[in-house]
Amino acid sequence: MDMVTERIIQWDCKQLLARYYQHVDHEEFEEAANIFTNDIVWRWRQWSVTGRENMLKDLRSSLTGVHIRHLISNTVVKVIDLNNAQSLSYVTIYTHKEKLASGTAGLLKGPDFINELQDKLVCLDDGWHIAERHISTAFEREKLI
Repeated sequence: MDMVTERIIQWDCKQLLARYYQHVDHEEFEEAANIFTNDIVWRWRQWSVTGRENMLKDLRSSLTGVHIRHLISNTVVKVIDLNNAQSLSYVTIYTHKEKLASGTAGLLKGPDFINELQDKLVCLDDGWHIAERHISTAFEREKLI
């Protein structure tokens, strides 16, 4: 594979990962779910979900009404071939769960998590999708009593 093709695949995959979090952060859950393959497998701690429809249900039930922002960084994409890639990224998550008045900002107490994402990406007829995601937590905000 030539370097130009590899760079195009890396760019497309990085944009896909960023778009996912933009959709989630703005409660565009249908668009977020469409970034996954139909048979997505997602694991984080004891939680696991399989399938795009189940992912969509989980997104809606856990994040509707939550003021949240995900900051994705340090993404490295390893191109396997024209239709397969792997990525490693860090995601810093900030949430404000109390109701906000329109146009106001949530109070910032620091990030809730800094997670490491390991993704398997595949190129289908309609473009790149996340086929598998494993998340491990590197840092978590201390829970104060």
